[in-house]
Amino acid sequence: MHASDAAETPVNAEPPIRRHPEPLARVRRLLSMTLERPDPARAARFFEDFGLRSQTRVDESRADDSRADDSRALFGVPAHALVEVIRGPAIALRRLRFAADPDGLGALATCAGADAALGSDGAVERVSLVDPMGHVIDVVSASARRDETSSETRTETRTETPPPTDMSHARAARRVNAPLRLPARPPAIRHLGHVALEVVDFDRAVEWYTRTLGLLPSDIQVLDDGSPALVFLRCDQGPLPTEHHTIVLARSVENGFSHAAFAVDDVDALAMGQRVLRERGWRHGWGIGRHLMGSQLFDYWRDPWGQLMEHYADSDRHDAEHRPTVLPMTREAMAQWGPPMPADFVDTRLTPRRVATVLRNLRSEPALTLRRVLQLKRAMSP
Repeated sequence: MHASDAAETPVNAEPPIRRHPEPLARVRRLLSMTLERPDPARAARFFEDFGLRSQTRVDESRADDSRADDSRALFGVPAHALVEVIRGPAIALRRLRFAADPDGLGALATCAGADAALGSDGAVERVSLVDPMGHVIDVVSASARRDETSSETRTETRTETPPPTDMSHARAARRVNAPLRLPARPPAIRHLGHVALEVVDFDRAVEWYTRTLGLLPSDIQVLDDGSPALVFLRCDQGPLPTEHHTIVLARSVENGFSHAAFAVDDVDALAMGQRVLRERGWRHGWGIGRHLMGSQLFDYWRDPWGQLMEHYADSDRHDAEHRPTVLPMTREAMAQWGPPMPADFVDTRLTPRRVATVLRNLRSEPALTLRRVLQLKRAMSP
């Protein structure tokens, strides 16, 4: 058996992560994220080449000479705000925003530390919470959601958005006397699909996201000892299929933001996105390929600070009855085809800073053990 075949062979075990029996709410979808960056204008240039449209937001309370480029809102197609970039010294994920059924917001408002906002009818319209890693999680009523748009953005998206490619296949010629000529421009970003987080206290993070937001496990990867190390969590809309994952939690030696993924139409959009980003000088991460878990076509790029951002298309979808698959955690299990995963895609280097972080977390985090540190390094090292 080849190594790739072994990576795709399910582990003969009961899923170590299951749906929570009593979730407080069931989020429908991920709406947007907030990133902190030292230079929002530079971040916006990357995201514009990536396929989003940018608008400057200014803090009017600050002095005139310090207000420029205070933050940026970045829009997809249709004109929904998918990313907010705020100015700050850190390179970090600060906030995630979800939509949920209105009847679940009341329960979330009772959580310790929750900040709730009421509508004119007295019903809860927004709840802000903090996840175990310190990210602010906003959950808004799906019925009260307001799309952050502008007339300029609406006009631009109406006139410039190409439709998905009309593909001919070996047994079905869909284009006749109609040569295909793709415009050389960034792809249309349809929505923010998922965010991947690295977590030290993996079990606590899984418990929080499955109980608080009602997310369901789609696929699980385990270490050599059978303990779960990575889980793909999706939204629960009962019989309605939802994308394979909305949040990915990966066991790690430190908490951090791994990547965010943005949906595009098809493989042509991925390939044209790669061409544009290469021509404009941005650093490639990995791709194009097809993932194993979730089956997405993928292409990863690094923003100006080295953070991974993903274009993807053609995701698996599951309803609430899907049973998660358990697979070994290996580099080979990350893709069905494509170029080999680059050595630096998952950073397993033991730099002085990381060694200090590992030693500190070994003392302060009971969930992290030296055995697990070594298993993680062995699983993801080239």
